[in-house]
Amino acid sequence: IKITRPVDFESAVRELATTARGHILCFLPGARDIERTRNEIALPNVLPLHGALDVEAQERALAPSTERRIILATNVAETSLTVEGVSDVIDSGLHKLLRFDAETAVDHLVTEQIPLDSAEQRAGRAGRTGPGRVTRLWDARQILRPRREAEVHRVDLASPVLDVVSWGGDPRTFDWFERPPDARI
Repeated sequence: IKITRPVDFESAVRELATTARGHILCFLPGARDIERTRNEIALPNVLPLHGALDVEAQERALAPSTERRIILATNVAETSLTVEGVSDVIDSGLHKLLRFDAETAVDHLVTEQIPLDSAEQRAGRAGRTGPGRVTRLWDARQILRPRREAEVHRVDLASPVLDVVSWGGDPRTFDWFERPPDARI
């Protein structure tokens, strides 16, 4: 996998659209980013792929095709789906996560830098069926955290804690799969 670093997302897409052997899979943080980018690049065969799409739209993005496509996806395409024929990946290096805000006592969707395990997983999408290239749109000197943070460490725990209590258990002694910090309980 060859790693390059062009100036911006639109330039990366336009550059790869002239040299890609297969489809181009682009990772963006969210649906709004996908729609904005889709309008900005204004190239043919650009398809969105994210969880808010209806099944037909998702299947269009995943269906085999002999025409080169540019698929703009959230991290839904990182692990759970395979897009056949992808030869190139463009990775914004960003994703959206729910994170608990103690000031508002509500989970908020925030855009953050992906961890290293996500970067490697995304890059691997370019070489699943043959040689591939990945273009990463962040500074190569940037040090990424090694792995994803467990959800139990970043979201509101009120619901699971109340579930444990309603079952007659104690959340402080409950055998959590991944134990949350005691202060969060």
